[in-house]
Amino acid sequence: MDVETSIQVADYVVCVVVLLIPMAIGILFAVKDAKKATREEYLFGGRRMSVVPIALSLFASYMSAISLIGTTADMYTYGAMITLLYVGFSVSYIIGLFTIVPLFYSLQLTSIYEYFMLRFHSRAVRMSALAVGMVQNICYMAVALYTPALGLQTTANIPLWMSIVIVGIIGTVYSALGGIKSVVWADAFRCFVMFGGALPIIISGLITNRNQILPFSVMHALKDMPGLAGLFMAKLFSASLSTISSGMNALAAITVEDVLKNFLGGFQESRITLFTKLLVCVYGLIIIGLAYLANSLQGPVTQLGASIFGACGGPMFGVFILGACIPWSNKYGALGGGLTHNVVQIIRIGNQ
Repeated sequence: MDVETSIQVADYVVCVVVLLIPMAIGILFAVKDAKKATREEYLFGGRRMSVVPIALSLFASYMSAISLIGTTADMYTYGAMITLLYVGFSVSYIIGLFTIVPLFYSLQLTSIYEYFMLRFHSRAVRMSALAVGMVQNICYMAVALYTPALGLQTTANIPLWMSIVIVGIIGTVYSALGGIKSVVWADAFRCFVMFGGALPIIISGLITNRNQILPFSVMHALKDMPGLAGLFMAKLFSASLSTISSGMNALAAITVEDVLKNFLGGFQESRITLFTKLLVCVYGLIIIGLAYLANSLQGPVTQLGASIFGACGGPMFGVFILGACIPWSNKYGALGGGLTHNVVQIIRIGNQ
C-alpha cells in the first residue's frame, strides 16, 4: 500500500487563510474598541456579549487538539470504553449549570480565587489556590499547543518548532489586541472550521507515536483532494488556538485582579489595560517555550492533560466544595486540605 503523503499548495493556502482570520478579528476589535480601553471591556466584553458566540467559544475552548488527536488514539488503542469518560463529563456540566454557574454569576466575580477570598477571608488560601491554578492552566495550554505540532511533525512534514511558534504567536497577538471579544468571535469562527475539518474524516512503519494515527490517516486518505488536507490541518490548529487564546486571556485577568490589583489601583484604566495586553504576550511566550519542552514527555496527550487537571484542579475543586457546602468550614481546613493533597502528590511522583 502506498503510504506516502504530501501537502499541496492548496492545502497551505486553506490553512494560512484560516489562521489569519483570527488575526483580522483581533485587529478589528482593537480598532473598534480603541476608545473603550477599560479592563471591563477588554477582559469581559463589557458583560454584554450575546449567548450564541459565548456558547460556541466555550465549546471551541474545550474541544482542544488534545481531544481531537488524543481521544482518537485512545479509542483505537483501548476501544470504545473511553466514551464512558465523556458521559461523566456531560453529567458534570449539567450539574455545574444549576449549581456553580448561578453562584458565580450572581457574585459577579472574575475568578474562583476571588470567591476563596470572600468565603474564607484569607489571602493565603486565595494565593495558594491561584499559584496551583496558574500552573495548571499554563501546563495544559502548553500540551494543547504541542499536540497538533506532534501530530503533524511526521505526517505533514511540518517541523515541530514551526507549528508551535506560528500558532503560539498568532494566538498571543490576536488575544492581546482584541481582548475577550476577539477571543470569543474567533472561537465562534473556529467552531465551523472544526466541524468542516471533521467532515472529510467522516466521508472514511511511518507512525512512531500513536498520537499521529489520526493525522496520518486523514493525510493519506485526502492526498488526492487538494485543500481538504489543509482544512484538516486548520482544524487541528484551530482547536489549539481556541484553548490557548482563552487561557491566556484568563491568566492575564487573574494576574491583574488577584495578584496586582492593589499595586495597579492608582493607575488609569487605559494603562492597566495596556499592561494586561503585555501580560497576555508574556504568558504566550511562556506557553510556547513549555510546548517545545513537552516534546521530552512520554505517553498519550490525553494522559498528560488528565494528569495536569487531576494534580492541580483536584485540590481547588475540593476547597470550593468545602466552602460552598460546609458552612462551618474555615481557612485552616482549606489550607490543610490543599497542603495534604500537595504532599501526597509529591510522594506519589517521587515513588514513580
